[in-house]
Amino acid sequence: MPNFDKARAGDPLRIPAATYNELLAMLAWYRGQGRGLGSQSGFTRDPDVVPLKNGSGADIADPFNVLGIDSPLFTPSDNLTEFKFNFALKGVTPDDVTHYSQVAILQAPVVDNGVVPAVLSGLSIVKLDVGHASHTHADVKDNDKTKLKTEFSGSARILWKESGTGDKWGIVRLGEGPQTVLGKTDAAIAKGASGTVSIWTPDATSDTGANVTSVANRFADVAITKWVFVTWLGKYPHLSAKEC
Repeated sequence: MPNFDKARAGDPLRIPAATYNELLAMLAWYRGQGRGLGSQSGFTRDPDVVPLKNGSGADIADPFNVLGIDSPLFTPSDNLTEFKFNFALKGVTPDDVTHYSQVAILQAPVVDNGVVPAVLSGLSIVKLDVGHASHTHADVKDNDKTKLKTEFSGSARILWKESGTGDKWGIVRLGEGPQTVLGKTDAAIAKGASGTVSIWTPDATSDTGANVTSVANRFADVAITKWVFVTWLGKYPHLSAKEC
């Protein structure tokens, strides 16, 4: 962890590279996003970009990595003033269940236990693990700090991405809610069971070629090749309507 001990007058100033780089990152964040932090005068800080402590257990050498949001750095019982006016968060290596839709995209490199500006809502560049070209959203990938995993639902709306599948750069907007998509059942899905749905374009004119698997059916039996809506509750897809 960088050394932030105060210097004494007359002492030679020796700043380790890791400390100097972190100070630069914090200054860039303050100038661009964080003005007004610590003020109780009513000046509003940007709620979409917050200081995030890297609690993943390792240095992160590149910007635009991803951490799951774990907890506030200061709780009201720790320090109420800091909680109110200087709130910051801790990020950890993502778990695809615990941290689904609890995503932070780092805007600079950061050492272990260091603090870095992170986007929680709004636009950011990020690396994507693209499973299908038709995917429109993305969310955390289990135990992976370097990228988000694409799907038809997730907290990150894909505004643009490189063509093809696999690891691709993209621009996303964090803060999306659950999505609903149109599809057809690949096989009959009984009530209480789950199955696979082929996803169609929103205008219902063509099959995208992408499938959603493990779609839970809680309502009534559905025959093969019936029109259905699929809605996500967290990371889990459910049939939300069906053709009679």
